[in-house]
Amino acid sequence: MTFLHLEPQQVIFPRHDADAWERGDKITALQGAHIGKLVNVKLEGMGGIGSRVHAFLDNVEISLKDIEGVLAIATGKSIADAACDWITSNEAKWQKWIPGKTACGPGYGLINRSLQYVSSRSTAVDCGLCIPGGFSELVVDSVGRTHRCTACEAGHYQHLSGETFCAACEVGRFQAESGQSFCALCPLGRFANSSGMTSCERCGNGTHWTTNRLVKVAGAGGENDEDEKWIETEGAPSADLCHCVEGWYLYHPPPSGQASGHSTCRECSSGTRCVGGELQLLQGYFSSQKEPGNVFRCFNSNGRCPGGLPGTCASGRDTSSVDCGRCLPGLRAKGAECVPCDGVDYFILALLGFFFCLSSGTLHLASLLASRSKKQTSLMNAIVAVNQLVTLFKFVQRLFKFFRFHTLKNW
Repeated sequence: MTFLHLEPQQVIFPRHDADAWERGDKITALQGAHIGKLVNVKLEGMGGIGSRVHAFLDNVEISLKDIEGVLAIATGKSIADAACDWITSNEAKWQKWIPGKTACGPGYGLINRSLQYVSSRSTAVDCGLCIPGGFSELVVDSVGRTHRCTACEAGHYQHLSGETFCAACEVGRFQAESGQSFCALCPLGRFANSSGMTSCERCGNGTHWTTNRLVKVAGAGGENDEDEKWIETEGAPSADLCHCVEGWYLYHPPPSGQASGHSTCRECSSGTRCVGGELQLLQGYFSSQKEPGNVFRCFNSNGRCPGGLPGTCASGRDTSSVDCGRCLPGLRAKGAECVPCDGVDYFILALLGFFFCLSSGTLHLASLLASRSKKQTSLMNAIVAVNQLVTLFKFVQRLFKFFRFHTLKNW
């Protein structure tokens, strides 16, 4: 139907002419010749008969002399009678064409009288279907081609009968023994990051390792409400799923020299929450990033320590302090956070300096009046003045450092 628009025309070749063929004219065809294929879909599964038929046809060898002998016998006889006469008189020739019972085809293997699989024809009497856990392996010996059932090696499997190969275990699975029809999942705390593994890799040393993943589950609010939850998972395909069990956190020791230590699982203390191998601080508690397990409680103001990952303080606070008690340089406390100093802060500083200078001057004046009344020398007056200036300088210096590194409340 597809090529009807091309208006195809039927081509009929002339009848076969033997003289034309001898002259090289190959355009004619033999009248009534038929070329066909005989097929039986059940042949392959009938106990290996299909492979024996294939082996028989592969062994058939008929020379031109044999064909001439058949034609001579066929003179004045039917085709069936001529073939029967040739078979009777040439038994030694065609007996070689018939394959033995040990010519096993794909999917089958050599078996002995006890129906056990064997590896060579010397002890075999027939063929049997290969069972799960093994495959049909091609063997070529002095007799010809055959197959034997071979067990799958460790790290491989075959769950079907009559197969010609074994498959490698997928990632996350392993098989330590040979001749198996399945691969097992890696248990909790182990993983297999490549195919064909005979054992699973350990996540780490100790007994508090597991393999889990973070998944989203429907919350109480309906389909649009989703919560995250850690669930333990067997058959981990990589070390990325390795974490500590609940109540323990993964500790990465700082490198010493050029080598870094092995990560270990440590138990969580009070003031923390450990899920998925990660340590989370509760509000009002603090720990540093270098030593997340050393947890301190923040007294007086829990807002300075909002919780979360180790090394977390309220905005503007110095994370190197034990309980987030200091503000960063140039900031001042404002509630739980620290904010930049503004014009009011500098006005207060100037006002304090003014009152200090006024007080110092008043004291100095009183000292001069007292010295005059007592008729002290001018040298004593100079010493007192210098002492007052030094005191004023130290006070201003201390006041400046205070406004830079501390807060008025904590000073």
